[in-house]
Amino acid sequence: MLLSIYLNIFLLIFLEAYKLDYKSNNNNNKKSYQANNKKSYQTNSKKSNLFNTIIEVFKLSNKDITYLESQFNFNSLELIYPKSLDRLRQMKRGVLGTKFKKDNSKLVAIKFEFDGAVRARYDKGTRLINCNYNNIKGDPTEKYIASLMQNSSNFIKFYTDLSRQFINGQNKINIYVYERLPKSQNLLQWTEKKRAENSNNNELEKSFRKHFGTIHQALSQLQKEGYIYTDFKPENVLLDTVNDKAYLIDLESVVSPKSKFVCLRTVAYTPPLYTTEGKFIDSDGLSSKALNHFFNEANVKFPHDRILSWTYCFSIYSLMCTKGADIFTPSFQQKYKHWSSDNFPFMTYFGCQTGQPSKMFIDLINGCLVKIPKKPIFERLQKHPWLANEIKN
Repeated sequence: MLLSIYLNIFLLIFLEAYKLDYKSNNNNNKKSYQANNKKSYQTNSKKSNLFNTIIEVFKLSNKDITYLESQFNFNSLELIYPKSLDRLRQMKRGVLGTKFKKDNSKLVAIKFEFDGAVRARYDKGTRLINCNYNNIKGDPTEKYIASLMQNSSNFIKFYTDLSRQFINGQNKINIYVYERLPKSQNLLQWTEKKRAENSNNNELEKSFRKHFGTIHQALSQLQKEGYIYTDFKPENVLLDTVNDKAYLIDLESVVSPKSKFVCLRTVAYTPPLYTTEGKFIDSDGLSSKALNHFFNEANVKFPHDRILSWTYCFSIYSLMCTKGADIFTPSFQQKYKHWSSDNFPFMTYFGCQTGQPSKMFIDLINGCLVKIPKKPIFERLQKHPWLANEIKN
C-alpha cells in the first residue's frame, strides 16, 4: 500500500515536470517561428516596397504586373538609378536591377519612363531622328538605336523582345531591358576612384587610350548608320570593371545629320561658340534651344562633326587633365572667351592640372580642340597614334 502511494506521487511529479518542459519548448519554438517569420516579412516588405513604388509611380495595371512577374525575379530587385525612392518619385524615371525568372544566373537592368518624357524619336517615314521636344512622333530613339546596335560588341546587349510599352488610359510607360554588368562604373566615377587611390597619370593614360579607342569605334558605327551622338561625355561611357571593357550608353542622345535640332544637353562639354569668322559668342545663360539654333544655322562649319569631335576630345582632356567638376565652373567656361583673342594651342593655354601627359596626347588634343576647324576631324582621329597604337598590357 505504501509502495503504491509512493509510485503515484512519483508519477504525478514526472507528469508535471514533463508538462513544464513541453510548455517551455513549445514557447521557445513559437518565439523562434515568430522571429523567423518577422524577419522574412521584413525582408519581403523591403523588396516589395520598391516594386510597390514602381507600380504607384508608373501606374502599372494588373496585366503589366503579371507580365513583369512572369519574366523577372522580383525577390532580387534593387534600385540602380536614381539612388532613392523619393528621387524616383520626383524624376518619374528609373532603372531597376534584377534577374530573369527562368535563369537566375543572368542579370538584367530594366529602365522605366513615361513616354511623354521622351526627348527624341525615330520617324519611320522619314527615317530621321528628331528632338525638338514638341509634337514629335515615332518610336523612342533609345529603343530604336539600342535595337539597331544590339549585336555590336561596343554596346550593352539589348533585349528587344522584352522591351515594350504599357498603355493604361492616357498613360504610356516605356520599359527597356538591358543586360546588366555584374560590376560597372561610368568612366567619370572610375577615374575619380583611381585618382583617390593615387593612380599615376601614365597608367590612367594607358587605360584612356584603350577605352576611348573602343568608344571611337562605337561612335563611328553610329555614323555609318547615318546618326550622330551629340551628348558625348564620360558619364555616358559604362566600364565593365571585371573585363575592363567600355560601352557607349544613353542612346537617346543620337540624331540624324538632317534633323532640325542637334539635341545638345550638357553645356560644359559643348564646343565653344566661335562663328566661321572667328567671333566668340558667350554661351553663359543660353538655353539648350538657343545652342541648338546656333549649330543649325550658318554659323559653324561641319556642325555635327564639330559637336562630335569636340565632345569626344574634350571628354578625354577633362578626365586626363582636370579635377572632376572644374569644367562646370564659370571661371573655366570664361577661359574660352579669353582664349578667343589668343593664338595659343588648346593645351598651351589650358594646361594640365594633374601632371605632364605624353606628347601624343598633347598632339591629339591640340589638333582636335581648335577654335575653327578647317575640315572634319572625328573620322581622322582613328589614325592618330594616341588611339591607333596597339596598347600592350
